[in-house]
Amino acid sequence: MKLRPKITLIDHFEKLSDPRVDRTKDHKLIDILVIALCAMICGADNFVAMETYGNQIRMVKAVWS
Repeated sequence: MKLRPKITLIDHFEKLSDPRVDRTKDHKLIDILVIALCAMICGADNFVAMETYGNQIRMVKAVWS
């Protein structure tokens, strides 16, 4: 069996174009997509839960950095 090269979520999603207006971009599109996907995998079922997950990840990252 021939192995394919590894592709990460970031590699896959960074090819998407960002339709948002530049002045309204507070976060990178790739960051939003990856956090939303990870939040859904962890059980988030609405945008509020996704935001809560993202905030928790930010706090953990700040502690570990």
